[in-house]
Amino acid sequence: MDDFGFDIIQSNQEVQRQYLRSAEILFCVEGEVTVSSSDNQVVLKPGESVFISNDSAHYQYQGNGVLARAFN
Repeated sequence: MDDFGFDIIQSNQEVQRQYLRSAEILFCVEGEVTVSSSDNQVVLKPGESVFISNDSAHYQYQGNGVLARAFN
């Protein structure tokens, strides 16, 4: 069984794209970050999180903040 991965992402106003290998959970640690996939968009503020299904293939994020990213 594989362990999960964990990253800290510094986000800014430039749109960044992240490709998925598995489902992910993004947790906003600081600031405000907009996360969007092909069919959804959510604005995360500190303490909020979002689950991103592997079906999405990729997502984009932008905004001034810090995200914690958990993935497999």
